Parts: sequence; structure tokens; C-alpha cells
Amino acid sequence: MKKSRKHYSPAEKVAVLRRHLLENEPISKLCDELGLQPTVFYRWQKEFFENGAAAFEQKERPNHSADQERIGYLGKKIQTKDEVLAELMAEHVALKKYAWGTLTGVWVPHDTRDQIVDFVRRWSEKTEIGTGRFIEWLDITASKFYDWRERYGKVNEHNGGFPEISGWRRGRSRPSLGST
Repeated sequence: MKKSRKHYSPAEKVAVLRRHLLENEPISKLCDELGLQPTVFYRWQKEFFENGAAAFEQKERPNHSADQERIGYLGKKIQTKDEVLAELMAEHVALKKYAWGTLTGVWVPHDTRDQIVDFVRRWSEKTEIGTGRFIEWLDITASKFYDWRERYGKVNEHNGGFPEISGWRRGRSRPSLGST
């Protein structure tokens, strides 16, 4: 009567080899227990050691170089987009600045001030260009801009009065010259 052959999976073969190599079980005991010929065990051991280096090799993703090329291309494309966007925004700020008039050394109405704060917020978020860059383009100091941002939505009463009109402040009567 012929014995039926048992087919061992790769995991089962490794488990048998582990028992011998790590747990120091004799080959004869393992072969008797499993019904193996010692030559089969030695063949498994030989295959295991010949292919063992594969377990330590780094597995590269397919098309790794193609991915790197694409990443490089997209990085350059983003850089170009950022440069063009910065140039366009600088021109846009210059046009807005012309519409708002001079912003340094003069009193700026609160509605213009709020428009500037809104403009910087909106475009800084949309373009991911920092607020500082917009402040530079507008040619105003950072402290002035941040003061405007703090007073957003409020009328210009922070200095206690209004700008002079014809040499006198609004709402005050002209002082008499003859009385003490």
C-alpha cells in the first residue's frame, strides 16, 4: 500500500525548520513525527538559507523613479505658480493702492481702512501669501496694519477727535480773541 504524500505550505516548512534551529529538536525526531525523509528536511533547509537574503531586501515600489520624476515636475510647477501668483498679486495691490490713495503719513477713513484689512485677509487666505508680504506691497508699517485690524468695524475715534477741517476741529466753536 502506497503512502499519501503530504504537501506542506511555506509557513509549515518554516515552522518545522524553526523547531530544529531555535528549539534544538533533533532532525530524526522531527522526521519521524512528520513522516519526512531526512533528505526532504535538508532540501527545505537549503532552500531556506538560499532564499533567506530576500527577507532582508528592501522592497521598492514599482515605478519609484517615475513617481520621483512626477513629484519633481509638480514641485517645479507649484513654484512657478507661486511666482506668477506673487507677481500678479503685487500688481493687484498696486492698483488697489492707487484706488485707496496714499496710506502713509495721512489720515485714512475707517471704511477704507476696513477695505484694506478685508482685502489682505481674503487674498492672504486664497493665495497662501503671508500677511507680511501684503503689508510690504501696500507700503504701510506692520504696526499700522495690525492697529487697523484691531479697530476693524469701528469709526476713527481712537485719537479722541476728527481731523481738522479748515484749521479747526469739527464741533468746536472758535475761541474769542478779546476775553481772558
